[in-house]
Amino acid sequence: MEKDRQSLWGSIGRASLQPSPPVSGRELAGAAAGFAILTALLTYPQLARLHSHVGIHYDALFSIWRLAWFAHQLPRDPLHLFNGNIFFPELNTLALSDAVLLPALFAAPLLWLGISPVVAYNLVVLASFVAAGVAAYFLARSLGASALGAWAGGVVFAFHPYRFAHYAQLELLWSCWIPLAFWALHRAIETHRVRYALWLGLFVALQAYSCLYYAVFLVTALVVMAVLLSVRSGGELLQLFKGAVIALVVAVALIAPYAIPYRQGHTGTGGRALEDLERWSPTAANYAFAQTGNWLYPNPPGDVDPFEKVLFPGAVAVLLASIGLMRAPRRLAVAYGVLLIVAFDLSLGLNGIGYRWLYEFVWPYRQLRVPGRFFVILALALSVLAALGLTTLRGSRRGVALAGLLVVLAVIENASRSFYLQPVPQTPRLYGWLARQPTAPLFEWPAPRTDALGLTQDPRYMYFSIRHWQPLVNGYSGLHPKAYMTFIERMHSFPASDAIAYLKQYGVRYVILHSHPDEKQYASAVTALRQNAQLSRLFSENTGFEQITVYLLEPE
Repeated sequence: MEKDRQSLWGSIGRASLQPSPPVSGRELAGAAAGFAILTALLTYPQLARLHSHVGIHYDALFSIWRLAWFAHQLPRDPLHLFNGNIFFPELNTLALSDAVLLPALFAAPLLWLGISPVVAYNLVVLASFVAAGVAAYFLARSLGASALGAWAGGVVFAFHPYRFAHYAQLELLWSCWIPLAFWALHRAIETHRVRYALWLGLFVALQAYSCLYYAVFLVTALVVMAVLLSVRSGGELLQLFKGAVIALVVAVALIAPYAIPYRQGHTGTGGRALEDLERWSPTAANYAFAQTGNWLYPNPPGDVDPFEKVLFPGAVAVLLASIGLMRAPRRLAVAYGVLLIVAFDLSLGLNGIGYRWLYEFVWPYRQLRVPGRFFVILALALSVLAALGLTTLRGSRRGVALAGLLVVLAVIENASRSFYLQPVPQTPRLYGWLARQPTAPLFEWPAPRTDALGLTQDPRYMYFSIRHWQPLVNGYSGLHPKAYMTFIERMHSFPASDAIAYLKQYGVRYVILHSHPDEKQYASAVTALRQNAQLSRLFSENTGFEQITVYLLEPE
């Protein structure tokens, strides 16, 4: 019995992992196929509903609009790519949130071929899981993990509950460049070769073009890791400094054009207030909550945000990472263990120790609302430690069997008993009619209230605008322009004469009324507008879901 136990676990001392040979293209292709199968299973029935269903959140429709706007505008007027058709007459409206330019670039050829924006969006979403799994697998293999251990690392990084909680938020799914940046950092430190510093700068830039939140967090994590991994002799430190400068120059050169609209775009919004940061800072207790519908674990309590404050890392991931901390080579265990602690603290925002300092002194952190998203770095550290930990169990048949079982359990504990999707609204015919009308600003009603921006129909209006691309006064994004906030304040009295006068002053020509979500309010507004000589009814449609009417507001 004792002999079997020793053969299974080995000694508690450090394991000596052998460096893996370069990962072949065939191995990576096999890993990609495997992660694609897992993605299809864990997101079921998404693959069967590519054309009709998306994740449950306003951000899904918002992201479909972002991808469609990119594909529409890029071949027509790329110099004004950031001037989205929302929040008229504001400019740089794409910079009010993450522009997701790289995922949009992946989706654009599909849209140009005539594929539905919903299908293109869902394919980009599903591809993010496969890419994250393969990238984490590649990093783990390069650090000496076995193929089975690398599979565990890929599962931990690509399929943890936090990722499923953010299934409808496209930018928060595209994290595949993070493991690749860590791979480049390891190689740059180990070899002092310029090409790996170039790769590092490139991967940081690619992460910025995929998700700005993650790019800020990635740079922070890379600085921590570079310090932890750096060799201590003066000559090697000089080589490390040279590599860091090269990586920085490459990243800055590639990101600078992208940063310009953001520096300009935030001037009319005021950025993030400290009160917002306090509201969205999770506590350590949030690490006990898995995503809604998880197979094994209960739903989060009703007072816990089911999207932003679901930070459960997975019990199997924690177990494997603990083994990695005890048995992986000390240098890697210490580095990723410290990174784990740093990521945990920063993910707590103002409830932790270090985030307030970053908010005060590092400009990008002033633009970020949700510190809990730093969990992506914690997930990366967990995945590496889990991969190395599971690799140390391969010394016997029982060890291999246990390792395989743990990978399966890691998959199972991340599965949902029911994967929550919502149908995409059918675009009414009147928006096709609107596409044939002269270009003019459009306002859709009802609009949200300034004290309840989360209760809004604006993402639907933006999704419908894909059909016509008329300038839209309405809008939904990460930040709202001050002018738009003033506008919707003035619309509280709509359809009163003062609100109509303000619409004229704003330059609005088309006004669309929706009976959803309040039919009585709609009927009252239609009656009032019928008596107003300044508006003429152009088009009306009963979609079966709601009644919609378009009015033309006569100019002065």
